Amino acid sequence: MIESTQAGAIQVQQMAEEAQGLGVTQDVMKQSAEIDAAIASLLTNQTQLTANNHAALLQLQRLQGIQAQLAANTSEGIDEANRRDRLERQVSITGASRAPVYIPGLFGTNQTSQE
Repeated sequence: MIESTQAGAIQVQQMAEEAQGLGVTQDVMKQSAEIDAAIASLLTNQTQLTANNHAALLQLQRLQGIQAQLAANTSEGIDEANRRDRLERQVSITGASRAPVYIPGLFGTNQTSQE
């Protein structure tokens, strides 16, 4: 589309140069109408390019939103895994500190019997 727009612009310039050499009013008017039609075509192409750019930008914004949501979900998952790991470590440390410890001789467990 860009190439056709460039070709159209060159065509309009050539027609304008040709119109400069025309002397008959009817020929000048015909050439002017052709130039106007070519300019309208160029404006249509420009409008289409603008619309395409707008659509591409909207799609980019949507993709950036999706990417941000995925990053947030990933971060939340990592945070949850870290919380779970910390909790498991705390539980294992707390459980180990509450485990009964056997100490020989304490509480009469190592009494020698006297017969």
